[in-house]
Amino acid sequence: MNITDAGEPVRVTIPGICFYSPMALTMKHFTLLIAIAITFSAATAQDKKPAENAKADELQKFQGAWKITTAEFSGKVMTPKEVGIDTIEVKDQMMTLKNGNKEVASYPFEVFPDKKPKGLIWHNEKQKADLPLIYEIDGAKLRICFPLLPANGAKEPPTPPANFDTKDKPLGLLIAERAKP
Repeated sequence: MNITDAGEPVRVTIPGICFYSPMALTMKHFTLLIAIAITFSAATAQDKKPAENAKADELQKFQGAWKITTAEFSGKVMTPKEVGIDTIEVKDQMMTLKNGNKEVASYPFEVFPDKKPKGLIWHNEKQKADLPLIYEIDGAKLRICFPLLPANGAKEPPTPPANFDTKDKPLGLLIAERAKP
């Protein structure tokens, strides 16, 4: 907050708000302005909390092991054996794809549960690239749909799929069920 008074109109600036008063600022006015500024700041901070809580809640749903039951690539249904990935393990914000006990790939990830459909980003640190995905968790069932990248490398950054339909599209889909302990 910025207040100036040198026998001139008072200029009051609160981040995002600026107004001038033709009279000197009294203590009551000053206290009221402080209260408004604090309320505005607290409201802004509280707006972020539900989004952060939603992310944390959604991240918690991912935790643990998921057994892949089916995969699709451009509409072609495949078994986990054909794909070479049979398990997805999630610990904190790390997603690891496995074939038996062998790690195939591992990605730090971020969830965006406020998007429709829900979004997820795999961060590929080796290639310094991100892969946008969509996902759905329905109880003990997980679906992850992702763009398939061209073998010679993508010229443009990939975009997330619009839905889970892979037929005649360069998309992959993994369908998994929560693994029994």
